[in-house]
Amino acid sequence: MTGYGKAEAIGEGYSVTVEFKSVNNRFLEFQIRTSKNILHLEPKLKQSLESTSRAAAYHVTFNYDSTGPAGSGLALNRISVRRLPAVIRDAQKRLGVGTVLDIADLLKIPDMITAAETSEPVELVAERIMPVFTRACLELVAMREKEGDVLAADLQDEFAPSFPDSPRLRS
Repeated sequence: MTGYGKAEAIGEGYSVTVEFKSVNNRFLEFQIRTSKNILHLEPKLKQSLESTSRAAAYHVTFNYDSTGPAGSGLALNRISVRRLPAVIRDAQKRLGVGTVLDIADLLKIPDMITAAETSEPVELVAERIMPVFTRACLELVAMREKEGDVLAADLQDEFAPSFPDSPRLRS
């Protein structure tokens, strides 16, 4: 069975979005996509999922934005900025010395601007994320149960006439 769940929360100075997708699998597989500054929660999230779920492949996407004083913002990618002089010299050689590059051209370079890491306490970030994670997980489970009920009804309709003495597949 497949499943999808999504939950969001917006609070004072932050917003959290969690999206779950799942497909059947023999084992519990957990993949998370998020920013580096909340990857530390992955073991806790996986443990929470293991306690409430059966084997499936789960793909979870987190978006956590903090706009508070300790929150994340935008930052220049320091590695890219250090490489800029060499990139500009190379561009001028290839395009001609009269070539003018402005800031808009430089900002088009992939990953030139990154999300700055949050300086918020780990516990605060977890406190904000965990309830949203749980709600998204519950929504996903509800969708999988609904799909299971539909499949059971389809099987009952298909096979019940062939086996009139058999108990219902699902009550």
